[in-house]
Amino acid sequence: MDIKPIILSSQNKQNLLQVQKSQGQQIYKLTFGLYQKLAKSQNLVFSPASIYLALTMVALGSKDKTLEEFKNLLNFNDVNQLAKSTSSLLKILEKDQKGIKTQIANKVYSGLPELGNEYQQIVSQYLGSAIEKVNFVQYFEQVRNEINEWVQLVTQQKIKDLLPPGSLNQSTAMVLVNAIYFKGEWQKQFDKKKTQKLDFFLEYANAGSKIKADIMVAEDYFDYYEDGNFQYVQIPYKGGEYSMEILLPRTSIQQFEEMVSDQTFLKARVNKLNKKLKLYLPKFKIQPESVIDLQQILKELGIINAFSNNADFSFMDPSKKINLSNVYHKSMIEVNEEGAEAAAATAAVMQLSIKKDPQVLCNKPFIYSITHIPSQTILFLGKVTDPTKIS
Repeated sequence: MDIKPIILSSQNKQNLLQVQKSQGQQIYKLTFGLYQKLAKSQNLVFSPASIYLALTMVALGSKDKTLEEFKNLLNFNDVNQLAKSTSSLLKILEKDQKGIKTQIANKVYSGLPELGNEYQQIVSQYLGSAIEKVNFVQYFEQVRNEINEWVQLVTQQKIKDLLPPGSLNQSTAMVLVNAIYFKGEWQKQFDKKKTQKLDFFLEYANAGSKIKADIMVAEDYFDYYEDGNFQYVQIPYKGGEYSMEILLPRTSIQQFEEMVSDQTFLKARVNKLNKKLKLYLPKFKIQPESVIDLQQILKELGIINAFSNNADFSFMDPSKKINLSNVYHKSMIEVNEEGAEAAAATAAVMQLSIKKDPQVLCNKPFIYSITHIPSQTILFLGKVTDPTKIS
């Protein structure tokens, strides 16, 4: 695979932003596929960017049918394009800005006897990933703790125990990890003196009930859009590049979730106007203790071959002996008068494929025949529903 470095000459700098924007929109498409699977009745926080970046590290090591599944899910045409556009996006996301702190890190923990040289070059050069050689066979539990400690370090101690006990074992071959930390101050902070206890109306099983919540209040100009289904507002952070976007349904959140998609946000962004608003926004902190297990969700979104013994990750593992075992994700967010702090991490666990002989267990009714195979003549045909009965 021949991947050439990005040349940031004056003539293509203008195209760089478009590449980054396109990559962001690709992540958006994944975002709402995940949201529809994760959205339940409770508070939710997850990082589409972290999941996308971890899966990108996996996709870059895949080939053939396995690669095709990742192309469909991550919305890219070839690995060359994926590597370049991801590298471009990382550059702008990590750009230093006053009042904003963003840290994004990728790391590969490899227990393979040989990790593909070209794969190492790609993830190092384009994703800035460190690669650490480890021994899962003897020290899988120690490595699990080391990975969790690295995630804690990158996320300023906000994400702990990403990999739960039992997530790694002697058959673990690789773990590909992404971690993201964000802390941003509002462009104009909310006045703490105006924060007040107000009613917050509940839905789902508690529909009709209300609680008192700390609601922040601001009267200012914001980018705003509305239609018959929802209200949209952008609350900018310092520097003007990051904003919190709010979608407030006019009906119930359950009805709105059935129609919300990546196009919902895009429509609002294109049609927004700067208007003076009185904004009421609750302070909140969401920090789930449990880890999100993405294996079944990713299968439902089309990543099937990668989890099977037929997976082809030969670009990262020339011996063709590994497959994707599981993907773990954990996030947190806190929003208050000063701004927001959020962190997330995703770990894709690769394991040694276990090639088992297929088993045919006829312990339920079945159809049988006695057939002359060369002529395909069925002499007898029947079914067995109870082998203990003669008639």
